[in-house]
Amino acid sequence: MFNFMKKMSFRLMAAMLSCAVMLFATSCSDDDDEVKKEENSNVPVLNEDFAFVVASNDVTFTTSLTGTTWFQGNDNDYTVTDGQAKVNLPIAGTYSFVCKTLVNGVEFASDPFDVVIASSDLSYLTKGVWKALTNGKAGYNKTWVLDLVTVVSTTIDDAGTSTSTTSYKSSYFHNPLDFYGDAEAGGAEDNIWGPWGGTNLYGWGGTPEIGEISFDGATGAVKLVMTDGVNADGTGVAKTDGTGYEYGKNATAKNGTFEGTFAMTTVVRDPEFCTISAKNNSGTEVSLWDYMLEKTGYKNIGKLSDSTATIEFSEGLRFPMDKGRVGEKQFTDTDLRNVMIMHASDSALVIRVKRSFEGYDETTGAQKANTCWLLYNYVVKGYDYGVKESVTHPVKSITATDLNGTWKLAAVPANWIGWSAKNELNTWADGAAMNATFVSWNIANTTEKLAASTKVTLTFDNGTCTIKDVTFDGTNEVVNDQTTTYTVTNGYITFGSAVTITGYTDMISLSGTNMYAVDVTGSTEGIWLGKNNGDKEETSAIHMIKQ
Repeated sequence: MFNFMKKMSFRLMAAMLSCAVMLFATSCSDDDDEVKKEENSNVPVLNEDFAFVVASNDVTFTTSLTGTTWFQGNDNDYTVTDGQAKVNLPIAGTYSFVCKTLVNGVEFASDPFDVVIASSDLSYLTKGVWKALTNGKAGYNKTWVLDLVTVVSTTIDDAGTSTSTTSYKSSYFHNPLDFYGDAEAGGAEDNIWGPWGGTNLYGWGGTPEIGEISFDGATGAVKLVMTDGVNADGTGVAKTDGTGYEYGKNATAKNGTFEGTFAMTTVVRDPEFCTISAKNNSGTEVSLWDYMLEKTGYKNIGKLSDSTATIEFSEGLRFPMDKGRVGEKQFTDTDLRNVMIMHASDSALVIRVKRSFEGYDETTGAQKANTCWLLYNYVVKGYDYGVKESVTHPVKSITATDLNGTWKLAAVPANWIGWSAKNELNTWADGAAMNATFVSWNIANTTEKLAASTKVTLTFDNGTCTIKDVTFDGTNEVVNDQTTTYTVTNGYITFGSAVTITGYTDMISLSGTNMYAVDVTGSTEGIWLGKNNGDKEETSAIHMIKQ
């Protein structure tokens, strides 16, 4: 009896436990179904929660969903505003879209659905940046190259000697490369500088890539043809003496034809896009666009395009630039593939690319972070720009008699004189304003140095020149007296021995045996003495008046 009751009790407990498990499982199953049901209710459904209408190349999405909702397709997200999102699809084809919504921080997406565009509308190619970039029609109809050509020109040195040389010139811009810095890349909010009018690639020890690029706006295809370029990754090679790495010239050549895709978004040019700070523009703020047209080598453009654009290339595609910077991997892959079109016209193109690094440490081989914007200038291959003639320095014809007397530095003792307009490139009101500019450029100049410069004199006396050159070494005034002979020929001055006139700043000091009188537009007081400023079309000059 005891055993029978024991067995019955065990069976009863097992049956009760089984029922409890069944009840728990049933309850859990119901809960899961409720969760799934709630989740499914948040998934957008075509023709229930949203719909779309196609009218030619315009698609209008509508939705009754509230909260954050958007449509995703054509490699873009289109945000819903007031229940609608509008999309223009200019190229015929079938596009896959999804509708997405955010509910309590969870993203829900509809099943993919197709939007069919029956025919293409390429009217956008006939307008603005698109027209400039593509010649206004489908296919590869326009090819862009760096604005750099080989020309033979005649130059005149500081002594007035003519020489014919083969050099590399820009046919449209001042040079193929320029750069500027702002708070985002290389500058600060109160120190936005440049662009400066162009940098001679060869003069900076670089070599341009020889390549060309074309765009098909109808298909979004891009073609890069490189005949003398470098790989974007610019792998470094260790030096044999173990002192670091060499880049650029040892990078693997990137030559051949490379094809991919690009996406471009155009916007109306924003007049507030960037402002050159007052400290870098003689005390007055100026817009980047005005600075480009008034202060730098972009005058040939006439005016800047009404629109700008951003371009994103597919992997491995980019504009041809210069071998040194690409080879040294001064750009990241993202830098090269994402550029801004600053200006685009039928004959001229200016792009902006971020430079993230500036070379490598010679000892460690590590990259040195130093960001700024680089502007590369392109022209249309095969277009006859009529390569501009080299401008030679403006010489003012004087005689030895004109020089006789003692001269001292003027109120603004020095400046750079542009050759094409024979103008002062900086509009300083006085020596103090000049000093303030040099201080802003982080050049160690002081009021004591400015005061010392007022004691500099040159005395010309029928073939004999006495120079009193007074400088300030940070502690004391330093006097350097020099006496030599000189001759004058049509404004060119040749000294019997090398002389130095430091004047106010080492940046505009004159030295050597040859100088010339500079013809400066609008300046009738005294005399400007100068020398060519390297290979730039400008003169480093000191302004002197008779005592």
